[in-house]
Amino acid sequence: MTAAPPRPEQQTLRWARVLALVLVATVPVLSGVKRGLPVPGFRLSELLTVVLGGAVLVACGRRSLARPGVLDWLALAYAVATLVLGAIDLLHRDAPFDSDNLSGLLGPFQFLVLYRAVEVTATTDTIRRDVLRALLLASIPVALLAVLQSLDIDAFVNFGVHLTGSDYRGVFADQGFVRATGTFPHWQVAAGYFLTIGVLGFALLMRPGHGVLADRVLLAVVALDIIALLRTVTTGASTALAVTCVLLAVASGRLRNPLAWPPVIVLVVLVIGGSVLAPRYREQYRPVERGPEAHGIVPRTIVYRYDIWKDQYLPVLEHRWLAGFGPDIPPDARWKYTESVYVTMLLRGGILLLAIYLAFMVRLAIEGRRLMRDGPPLHVGIGSAAVAIVLVLAVTQIIATYFTTSGAPQVVWVLAALGVATGLQRRELPT
Repeated sequence: MTAAPPRPEQQTLRWARVLALVLVATVPVLSGVKRGLPVPGFRLSELLTVVLGGAVLVACGRRSLARPGVLDWLALAYAVATLVLGAIDLLHRDAPFDSDNLSGLLGPFQFLVLYRAVEVTATTDTIRRDVLRALLLASIPVALLAVLQSLDIDAFVNFGVHLTGSDYRGVFADQGFVRATGTFPHWQVAAGYFLTIGVLGFALLMRPGHGVLADRVLLAVVALDIIALLRTVTTGASTALAVTCVLLAVASGRLRNPLAWPPVIVLVVLVIGGSVLAPRYREQYRPVERGPEAHGIVPRTIVYRYDIWKDQYLPVLEHRWLAGFGPDIPPDARWKYTESVYVTMLLRGGILLLAIYLAFMVRLAIEGRRLMRDGPPLHVGIGSAAVAIVLVLAVTQIIATYFTTSGAPQVVWVLAALGVATGLQRRELPT
């Protein structure tokens, strides 16, 4: 007997899953490409999200609207609150709804589409493995580009400038060292991406039997991402990854096994990478003629950030703490970057938006913690990665904005979708 041909709805769902994989493989790594390349007026990642993600949701039909859980409602609340509160702020100040402000108001909806497209298609462990495989393997060319940029090879440095529109060659000449950016517009943004990918890969590495990639292949991917992270010369993210890897190894129980070589390899790589971070360390603590000085063990950049928050950003929130200032930067701010996701949330939507963001991250950690309880290696790996990323972002984003830039937030939203889809499947299994 020959197998019956797939029904039209099954074929449509298969194509939806393929489109979702393309979405996962392309959007995070291309999210730093400058607006207008290659389509004038648009970002490539936004177009891919709208076109591919929208096609996935349409193809899935009623499945796209079915069974929203707590994290789904929080994700929607985050997007809607960013839009509504930001719009109210702009109207209150008679500020224009220009392209930059509209991008800030509508930006979270692209994350919501990505999140939902992955959630409704990743209904089996096989598909979830494919999603994770696409996410991890897509980091390889970005990491290679970052490493080649850090070697100051003109062709690759110039390619990054053309791709992102950000040119820091003058800064590198003044500092005396190159900071890799990969396909992203800034080394901090690249560091956030490599940090989240590194945590995800290492979390899976600590759970043999996950089936995403062979351990040797996964170890090579993680090692390459770690090297790329080091080449961004971002001390906070590099230190955070080292600490998180050790904690993941301890939590997995593999340190009791003398053959637990992956953590050792990671630590050796980070120790060797100390020579990469040494110029940054000297820059932070050397005396300067102008600008803030380091205070004891507190590096100069932390002192500078504190001064920015105190003098340029927090004062505009007076009488605006509840709903915020708006999606734009205060016009009197001399430094156009908030340097903290918590300050960013307060500006964009006040305490209300900050509370929704914190609730989303806490709920993601709760979903991840549930997956870590008596589950198969894949589920435990997804859950431990979710918990670890929530914790590492909670600390690092005191002085960074990884969740509101590019690269890192897409990884977080994809992982959140996988966690929800996995948890839903487990709750539906007969006991």
